[in-house]
Amino acid sequence: MFYEVLINEETVNEAKDGLRLHHARIKESSAHYAQQQAFLNAAPDSLFSVNSFGTLEAIETVTVDMVKSFHQTLVEEAFKSIYIVGDLRNIDASRFNRGFSNKIETPLIYPEITERMMTQRSCGWSNRNRLIVCYRH
Repeated sequence: MFYEVLINEETVNEAKDGLRLHHARIKESSAHYAQQQAFLNAAPDSLFSVNSFGTLEAIETVTVDMVKSFHQTLVEEAFKSIYIVGDLRNIDASRFNRGFSNKIETPLIYPEITERMMTQRSCGWSNRNRLIVCYRH
C-alpha cells in the first residue's frame, strides 16, 4: 500500500466519480444543500464556506500528478503510525522515518493470543448469563 501505490488515471477518475456522486446526493437533500449554500453565500471567504468534499469545479482540476505529489508529501512529512496486523515479518520501514513521525521500530514482543472463558451477566432486565469466549494478547 505504501511502496506500490496504485495512483493512475483510472483510480483518480474513480475517486472523482465518487465525489461527484456525493455532491449529487447533497443536492438531493434539500436541507443539507440549503445549509451548505447558506454558509457559502453568507461568508464566502471564511472557514464556514469550506466543504470537506471540495467543489465540483475544484474536483475537475485535480490531476494524477497532483495526487502523486500529495501522497509523496504525506509519506515524507506527515505524522505516521503504522500498525501491521497478521503477517508479522520484518519490513524495511526506513522510508517512513522522516517528517514528524517517531522512528519506526520492530516490536520486541510479538503478541501471543490466548483463549479464556468468562461469564457475562446481562445489564438489562434479563438475568440470563451468557458464555463468552475472549481472545486476548
